Amino acid sequence: MDNRFIGAVGTIAFIFLAVAFAVNQEGVNASFSSFFSVPAFGFVLGVGGALTFMKKHQLKGAELGAVLKENLILSGWLGLVVGLILMASNMANTNDYSISTFVSGLGAAQLTVLYGYIFGNIISVFVE
Repeated sequence: MDNRFIGAVGTIAFIFLAVAFAVNQEGVNASFSSFFSVPAFGFVLGVGGALTFMKKHQLKGAELGAVLKENLILSGWLGLVVGLILMASNMANTNDYSISTFVSGLGAAQLTVLYGYIFGNIISVFVE
């Protein structure tokens, strides 16, 4: 079996195990659903893929994987900025400046960074 596939499955499995342990054993008040966001996933893959597509004509040989990884991570950080702007706008529009609103919005905004790093590292290995 291909080492890349085993490594990708192992990475995702260990992430799930760490989250499950934190939720079930450590008493963290969260759930698996806190780690899933279709818009965040779409943002990272869409923006990262589009940035890579724009540069594709300049790439040589095995550079595609490294550039895709870099762009997925960059799109994760861009998603964080977009999420922070949306969070601040929502707080201002609803006049809800509580710390709980801030923290929950910040948690959702950080998902794009997590997705960017995870998928950037996994996908780049398969593209090279």
